[in-house]
Amino acid sequence: MAKKSSVLLVGFGLFGLLMAGCGLLQPASSGGGQGYFPHADGYSWRRTSADGATGVSTFEGTTQIGSTTTQVFKETWISISGEVTTLETYIRIDDSGVYFYSPSYPDVSITYLSFPLEIGKSWQYAPISTAGVATVISKETVTVPAGSFECYEIKSVYPSGDIFYYWYGNNAGLVKSSSNSSTGEGVLEWKSF
Repeated sequence: MAKKSSVLLVGFGLFGLLMAGCGLLQPASSGGGQGYFPHADGYSWRRTSADGATGVSTFEGTTQIGSTTTQVFKETWISISGEVTTLETYIRIDDSGVYFYSPSYPDVSITYLSFPLEIGKSWQYAPISTAGVATVISKETVTVPAGSFECYEIKSVYPSGDIFYYWYGNNAGLVKSSSNSSTGEGVLEWKSF
């Protein structure tokens, strides 16, 4: 159970870090990372989940992980019981994709998104045989408290059997997320830029 909770927390936490948005309907695009992650120092976003937890993510500049310059995201989650969890994530974003790094494994990255986004496109998260697989399954308009966005829906399947769904919009970032193992659907509420 602890492993499943950790997967859920890390899964929703990491992807909650990548949020940005505006209140206007933006067209979905197959462009690169800067369109899907328009971050700058000091930007912050808030996301809520159906179970009442609230997460605030802040972009806090860059750092070196091995020889790679990564962006730094800090996120604080507050559960309905008041428990506070803080995460820090290191991400490289370019026109080929979005990649997560760990200070513990500086030469290994996890491919979170692979551009261009196209319906039917799949990729493996990491260069190991047991890594999860992500697939772009549709393009649709998603309405959340922050506004309406044209999004690509991505289905991510983990070796544990957990399945996550993410909706990404160009110039919006992560708009919505859900999973087969949690009732905590997450939605974008606001951005501070």
